[in-house]
Amino acid sequence: MARYKMRQRLIALGEDFTIEDERGNPVYNVDGKLLRIRETFVIEDLSGNEIATIREKKLALRDSMTILRGGETIATIRKAWFSPFRTSFEVEVNGQGALAVDGDILDHEYTISQSGVW
Repeated sequence: MARYKMRQRLIALGEDFTIEDERGNPVYNVDGKLLRIRETFVIEDLSGNEIATIREKKLALRDSMTILRGGETIATIRKAWFSPFRTSFEVEVNGQGALAVDGDILDHEYTISQSGVW
């Protein structure tokens, strides 16, 4: 199972950051752009080629994100209802069905499963 880590400042507007593998090697770059009610992240390979765009929509009943590749939506992520120490998301992947993401917001560790299998 591949593991990745990202370091992002807790308070930052439109910050860029790097996603690393478990050995600390850079794997992807993220270009963060802040708009009024939407935050956009462009994920690039190390050569600067765009891999995907994530658009985060805020100020809704439940926050949501759309992942696009080549301008086409490939997945939609919706935050599940609030839990004090755990964060859960519902991920609808086009053509693949739904995934569940559950994690600990304090440790930033998440498990991704499909139909209860991870």
